[in-house]
Amino acid sequence: MLLPTAYREYEQLCRQYDTEEACERAIFRMKWPNGYSCPICGGRYPYVIHTRSRKLYECRKCRHQSSLTSGTIMEGSRTPLRKWVHAMILHALPSGYSAKEISRILQVTYKTAWLMCHKIRHAMGHSLVKEILTGIVRIQPARYRRTIMPTAAYLTEWTKTVLGVAQFSRLGEIMQLRIVKVDDDQVHRRVVQPTPIQALIKKYVDPSAPEPKIVPQDYGPERNRNLNRAILGARTWINSMFSGGIGDKHLQAYLNQICYIFGANDHIALFHKLLNFSAITPRITGKELTQGIGDRRFDPAARRSRHARRWNAV
Repeated sequence: MLLPTAYREYEQLCRQYDTEEACERAIFRMKWPNGYSCPICGGRYPYVIHTRSRKLYECRKCRHQSSLTSGTIMEGSRTPLRKWVHAMILHALPSGYSAKEISRILQVTYKTAWLMCHKIRHAMGHSLVKEILTGIVRIQPARYRRTIMPTAAYLTEWTKTVLGVAQFSRLGEIMQLRIVKVDDDQVHRRVVQPTPIQALIKKYVDPSAPEPKIVPQDYGPERNRNLNRAILGARTWINSMFSGGIGDKHLQAYLNQICYIFGANDHIALFHKLLNFSAITPRITGKELTQGIGDRRFDPAARRSRHARRWNAV
């Protein structure tokens, strides 16, 4: 793993966002690109209240008060915005940094770093849903393993089936990548059932795009080598960053991160896009993250299921 200082982009962005005021201005522009807008009435003219550590914006029309971080992944956090922005810079770099490493770099507790990392990955997942795939699309499954090299436990260890969906150029190169884990009951003899495949197409693929090429089994000559190599690369990236790999509960969050940075060359642009989505992605609580439901926040079927459970509990 490379130190952050090995990247020219890291040094440049840290200098640009080295004060709390600079980070406030950047988040303001991302949250309200056309100027302040009240979330209740749409009023455009606020009073700015300076009595707290962070500014409050009070709408002159309806008197609703909101902070810069309300309605974002940073809502409710007491961590300085400068450290939030620097954490986003680290997540936009290709090496990948664990919560333990970010805790050391930013001088925050491990618990704070863990929550920040997962909330940032939640914003990454939001961006992947908003940017749909078009053109030539292929879908095929693979299996995630915690072990990289074959060992005595290789054949008996826990595995998880994942579906890879990629947008290809006419030359056969992958332009965009999405990897989604599949529930065990939707896989029979290493063949993924149609339900999760159709859900994946509905979520990530443009309806006007040509019919995707689908290979439902994780074996055979019909599988695309480049897509298979990209999925294996994601597994290697995760297992090299975390000794022992990642369990089922938070696997999707790390898959979102590797798909977000996949193939990126301009990491400054990648950071600014991440800052933008962090400012417009709705808040997710620590409880939701620890329960592993953060990855299903933008899934309509999962949302309906949660509402049904709430009504049944009444």
